[in-house]
Amino acid sequence: MSDIVVDKKKRVRVSAETFLQAVLSSSTYAELAAKTGQKLNSTIAKYNRLRKDYESRGETLHKINK
Repeated sequence: MSDIVVDKKKRVRVSAETFLQAVLSSSTYAELAAKTGQKLNSTIAKYNRLRKDYESRGETLHKINK
């Protein structure tokens, strides 16, 4: 996942494509956060935004367990 930029003083930025790949290969929020390098709360928020976007288009997204 080369699209992940990590800098301790700045927030972690993950491209939508990289995040989606991590979602599809993760089963929990903690696992997803570890794969993307984001904080857990940021990961949950980004997943919810992505899920709502998919639902608005009539598609379903892989379910993540807490």
